[in-house]
Amino acid sequence: MAELIRDTIAVNGQIFVPDLFWYEIVNGLLAAERAHRIAANTTSAAVSIFIRFPVVTHRQTDFSVVERVLSLARENQLTCYDACYLELALRFQAPLKSFDVHLQSLKHSFPLIL
Repeated sequence: MAELIRDTIAVNGQIFVPDLFWYEIVNGLLAAERAHRIAANTTSAAVSIFIRFPVVTHRQTDFSVVERVLSLARENQLTCYDACYLELALRFQAPLKSFDVHLQSLKHSFPLIL
């Protein structure tokens, strides 16, 4: 997971993420905790490690951004969550690292997807 964070949307040594990123990270850790794959103290330790990454969180509450996310989601049959990452990458012309199969299938349309 740390590699995904490092490679998500990297520009000049910084990692750009939409604000929902943090909820996804914590939710993934909590799901692993609930499935007894990790302990609660591991979740807390992982969060403290993740917050040390050079992450720049971009709030995507501006209506024009929301419209672009909605458009990308519609045009490419993406969830709005995945479209948030794509919109951010497109806005900054930055590479986007994703393990999402559907998002990766769009590489021909969006070469910045790794």
